[in-house]
Amino acid sequence: MVRLIDSLATTEPLAELFSDDSVLTAMLQFEVALAHAEARLGVIPQTAADVIAASAKSSNFDAAALSRAALRAGTPAIPLAKALTEQVRKSSPEAARFVH
Repeated sequence: MVRLIDSLATTEPLAELFSDDSVLTAMLQFEVALAHAEARLGVIPQTAADVIAASAKSSNFDAAALSRAALRAGTPAIPLAKALTEQVRKSSPEAARFVH
């Protein structure tokens, strides 16, 4: 299956920038950066930020399932936040309370 976004890429390296794994990784990096910033400001505990960072690996997520959920939600942010919360909860129910 060719996705519409794929047609915008003229080279393999450019296509990789928009791959599901690349986009998912970037979204997870945002969540980790946000958690670290919130911890630095005292908004969330540092331990929660650390667990969020440890849990935010693209290999922990099903990109196809997230894509389907994003279609229903109208945005990828909502299903990603839910999935990240569940992933964090596996390590620390307390830290899961602080996922964006």
